[in-house]
Amino acid sequence: MQIAVIVSFTYTSQSVSYAQVPGTQFVDTVPPTINISADPIISEASGPLGSIVNFNVTATDGVSDNINLQCIPPPGSIFRIGDTTVVCTATDISGNEKKESFEVKIQDTIPPSTELGTYKTSWMGEIGNQEYTISDDIGFGFSGFDIVGIEGFECKIDEKNWQPSTIKYQLENRMGCYYMNLEQGQHTFQVRAIDTSGNKDPNPEIFSWTIITLKDAINELRERITLLDLPFNLKSDLLNSLDNAINNIQENESYDHLICEYIDSFNYGFSRASVSDFITEDDTDFIGKSILAIRDRTGCNSPIVDPGNERIIDEGTTN
Repeated sequence: MQIAVIVSFTYTSQSVSYAQVPGTQFVDTVPPTINISADPIISEASGPLGSIVNFNVTATDGVSDNINLQCIPPPGSIFRIGDTTVVCTATDISGNEKKESFEVKIQDTIPPSTELGTYKTSWMGEIGNQEYTISDDIGFGFSGFDIVGIEGFECKIDEKNWQPSTIKYQLENRMGCYYMNLEQGQHTFQVRAIDTSGNKDPNPEIFSWTIITLKDAINELRERITLLDLPFNLKSDLLNSLDNAINNIQENESYDHLICEYIDSFNYGFSRASVSDFITEDDTDFIGKSILAIRDRTGCNSPIVDPGNERIIDEGTTN
C-alpha cells in the first residue's frame, strides 16, 4: 500500500510600489524566494520501491506573480529507501533565478514478522511443541513477511549464538534450519526474520522439545512390542533382544559395540514379524521408524540415506 497526500505548488506575488525617476526604466534584479515546508521530509517506506512522497514548496516574488517553479524530483514521485536530494528552481518574469534544495528521507523502521511452520525429526516425523522424541535430529521450516522484503532468517538452538538459516526453498520467503546429533534432554529453538533494511523480528518464534534417553527410547519400543499379539517365541526373542540392548547401556549412558548386535537381532526378528498378519500398518510404521532412529543415534551401521530425504522439510537444500 502506498500512501500519498495530494499537495500542489503555491505561487505568491508580493507587489511593491516603486518610485521611478522620469526618463529612467525600472530593472528587476532580485530573484524570487523559495519556501520549503520541512527539511528533511521523513516518510516510512510503503513497499520494496520506497514510497510516494508529496511536499509543499512555494515561491514568492516582489514584482510579479508570474513565477516558474520546478522541483526535481517533483512531488508525487517514488522515492527509494534512503536519502534523496530535491532541487527546486524558481525563475521570475525578469529571468532572475533562485535554487533551494532539501532532503527526502525514506526509512524502513518496521520489523518483519516470522512464522514457524514445519518441525520434523529425522525418521520419526512431525512432533508438537513441548513434546518428546527418540530422534536426535530435527529440522524446522519457517517463513516471514515484511512490507519491504525479507532478506533472510537467523536460527538459535539453546544458548548458542544466532546463525543464518542453512536451508533454502523454492517458495519465496521460506527457509529452514536443521540440526543433527543433538544431546539428550530439553532443547529450545528460536527463529527470527530479517528484512532487507536489516530490521530483525523482536519476537522470535520459539519451539521446545525433549530428546529422551536412549534407554527410554528402547524401553518405549519394548512396551509397544508387549502390546502386540505375536506368537510367544517370536515375541520372546524380540523382547530378549531389546532387554540385552537396554542392559548394555551404563548409568553414564555409554554402551559398547554389542548394542548394535542386539538391535540388529531385533531388527531381523521384526522384519519376519512385519510380513505376517499379527502387526498393523501403524505398528509397523512406528516400530520401523523407531529402529531407524535408534540405529542412527547409536551409529549402528545407520542406513545410507540421501541427506535431502533425511532433511524431510519439503524440497529444502543446504547452502
